Amino acid sequence: MYDFLILKLHGVLQAWGKHTYETYRPSELFPTRSGVTGFLSAALGIPRKDEKGILTLNRSYVYAVRLDSHPQEKLVRSSIMNDFHTVLRVRTVEKKVSETIISRREYLEDSRFTLAIRLSDSPEFSLDEIESALKRPYFTLFLGRKSCPITRPPFEKRIHADGFFSALKSTYGFEKSYSGIVYSEEPANGEKDEKHMEIIVRHVPMGNRRFATRSVYIYKME
Repeated sequence: MYDFLILKLHGVLQAWGKHTYETYRPSELFPTRSGVTGFLSAALGIPRKDEKGILTLNRSYVYAVRLDSHPQEKLVRSSIMNDFHTVLRVRTVEKKVSETIISRREYLEDSRFTLAIRLSDSPEFSLDEIESALKRPYFTLFLGRKSCPITRPPFEKRIHADGFFSALKSTYGFEKSYSGIVYSEEPANGEKDEKHMEIIVRHVPMGNRRFATRSVYIYKME
């Protein structure tokens, strides 16, 4: 059994960036580990330049997130909006430096996520510290980019459960519904089966804007 913090990430816009160059900035369909670490770092008051503090926090927790689905919808969707910016002197996809380019950026529209966090095997932060910070964040919280403010306080509750599936099952998404797609760092109930899909993503912060890969398990919760 573990203690879990349950968060709600609601916003008109969210952006959880994939690996990219400045000419094209896509969003992942779910909150990334680097994005969640940045979100928690802001709450705890860890500055962006404090790479040691950020990496220490990153090693301290494990998480899973559910993209909440409305019970009347047959499919779980995240609508993607594109925005365009004029940017000076940036690297392009071809690894060239361009004087002026049009940069395309993706955002998720009206997505709702339920996030479950527990401590790792060797944490250097406690759940009490993280919970307190989420209730009274040090820096302004946003959902991946500064242009994506949260629309409700993120902290939902603290629970005791045997795994991420049970932890997420304890919290409604829409209208007393638990349905949605789960993206987890662990399989449901600790065992991978034919209902899981496993993908490799490059989301793990390594410092100096470098990222390592990890596995994410995807399954449907109904």
